[in-house]
Amino acid sequence: MTSRERVLASVRGKPVDRPPFALWRHFYDRESSGARDLADAMIGWAREYDFDLLKYNPRARYHGEPWDFGWPDRTVDLSHPTFAEMLEGLRLARAALADLPIVMTVFTPLAIVAGQSEDAAAKALAMGPARLEAALEVVTETFARFAAACLEAGADGIFLATTSFGSRDTIGDADYSRFGRPYDVRLLEAVASAPLNILHVCGDRSRVLGLAAYPHVAAVSWNAHGAGNPPLTELHGRIAVGGISDAALLDPDVSQVRDEVRAGSRRRAASGGSWPAAARSAGVERAVHPRGPRRAPRLGVGSREVAERFVTRGFPDTKGSRDRVRRSNTPLQLQPYRRRQPVRLANADRSDLCG
Repeated sequence: MTSRERVLASVRGKPVDRPPFALWRHFYDRESSGARDLADAMIGWAREYDFDLLKYNPRARYHGEPWDFGWPDRTVDLSHPTFAEMLEGLRLARAALADLPIVMTVFTPLAIVAGQSEDAAAKALAMGPARLEAALEVVTETFARFAAACLEAGADGIFLATTSFGSRDTIGDADYSRFGRPYDVRLLEAVASAPLNILHVCGDRSRVLGLAAYPHVAAVSWNAHGAGNPPLTELHGRIAVGGISDAALLDPDVSQVRDEVRAGSRRRAASGGSWPAAARSAGVERAVHPRGPRRAPRLGVGSREVAERFVTRGFPDTKGSRDRVRRSNTPLQLQPYRRRQPVRLANADRSDLCG
């Protein structure tokens, strides 16, 4: 079977020759240097390990760029340079990977609105829910158009990520039912024709089983190793995506990743979030080929150098004052402009930037 045949058969509940498999990651040194550079990194990553799926992983902050990281008070046209860059990258990836399913990373409207400044959502709620709902309308309309354009550019669907709002530690169920769910569904309705929309529910104690029934979703992804999260086996009626922990990819002993891949043999094997930047090439290679490498292990597209720079001396700031990178022992902590807590890149139970 081809990758496309394997993935589409899997999400439709039909027999496959083997479980689909993919990992995804960020290329921090290539995210802000234009569509071609990031697309080349993504293409090289997919080809290096012969994955069955490419999750197109742009810089997380692209969601806020259309409003210059301010409060969303107007819809933004797709001619905006950020949207044009993302769509061009997708077209390049599609031209190079004709048979590989590609999904575009898109955050949920609530995650986008709340990411524009620290505590933005809390401040909006304190002023009254009407202001937050007005911003959600703006973001939903804008990104619904963008998501539809992603399909036209060659994507097979979107990878809709909740960020920390997927966790009950961040927002309660009642608030999510009002400020999250309706806008998530409207965004998915814009890509209802896509065969491969994937919902990614981030965080510990996530509401993944409550959101898994969203319409127009082919598969559901979450970190099954996160505290308070259900195992993949608890999802019924949809394909579960995940099963490989950050700990397995980071462990010098590759037996753990081998065992986790085997345990996921009846589901789509993948990580619970983005591949941790400090993961070792042997762990990735063993995840791809659990019975042993078919060639000498190596990381594609310069990613070994990227990982080493993160682990040993931090990574250069690619966004001025809004992103702050600081050294620590293990793990390295990256604090993006839009998150209130550090993102732990080398942690067994949390994923890099949640999507």
